[in-house]
Amino acid sequence: AAGSEAAVMALQSPPQGFGGRWSVMPAEPGEYGRQLYATLRELDALGADFIVVEALPAVAEWSAIADRLGRAAVGSGAEQDET
Repeated sequence: AAGSEAAVMALQSPPQGFGGRWSVMPAEPGEYGRQLYATLRELDALGADFIVVEALPAVAEWSAIADRLGRAAVGSGAEQDET
């Protein structure tokens, strides 16, 4: 929404010139899972109106993390957009 502040969780570094909040997450599913909730809490505490999460790799090793993200999104009251 216009005027809203977003935060991003991604496996890659932010694009050049990006001025918002960006958390680079680990590329390994186990470590990503260990950091997931702490990063979500941190971004929420920084006042983000919403958090955009880069799509995870569509392989079995990431399915548990994708499930946790889905549960976190539902728990936040936000709508999921899996496009």
